[in-house]
Amino acid sequence: AMPGSESSFSVDIFADRAWNWTDIGNLEVRAVAKASGKQNFTDDYIDVLYIQVDYTAGPSTTFLIGGTETGTKDTGVTTITFPADAPESTICVPYNNVDGSGDSQVLSVDVSEPVVKIKNTGAATYNITLEITTWTNSIVNMEHYNLATDGATNISVVTAELSNASGAARSVATGVSIASGAYKDLYLKLLLGSVAGKSGTSTLTILGETP
Repeated sequence: AMPGSESSFSVDIFADRAWNWTDIGNLEVRAVAKASGKQNFTDDYIDVLYIQVDYTAGPSTTFLIGGTETGTKDTGVTTITFPADAPESTICVPYNNVDGSGDSQVLSVDVSEPVVKIKNTGAATYNITLEITTWTNSIVNMEHYNLATDGATNISVVTAELSNASGAARSVATGVSIASGAYKDLYLKLLLGSVAGKSGTSTLTILGETP
């Protein structure tokens, strides 16, 4: 195109190449234009560059958050409730909406029971990352987790930190993997803030990554 004029073109760039997200993020396109009848290349400008990425989705990752009993571990849990307690105290006996308040989490050296079980319903083994969002009303100062072997009973304390002061959200790679069709036991406990007479909510997300 002559200087001051416009033109458009399209081209497939490595159409058969297997790209990853790093490749896409580092993609650089350079265009040069040669004026008709001249030997030298001239500067030109790209007003808009459209990149179309066609991809095939990988296998889905699905985790079932279920109850703790044999009859409920394949039943989806939607809510984990921590009972009321005094500010700045620790709550370690939450329960889920499937098993009920009469079947709360137990931390003990010989009879421990989790708040929920996590089942990997995907087709591959996944390493687990936990995400818990910031609690509303800033009612939580600290959260702790323990992702244990299915049926383990020797959990005396839950000491691994899940988020820092003020309940700020954090993603934590647990270092624990779950095979396809297998279960793990999830224990949770909270250290409350100094906010009295208020309740709050948060969201737990279970993420998986292939080893």
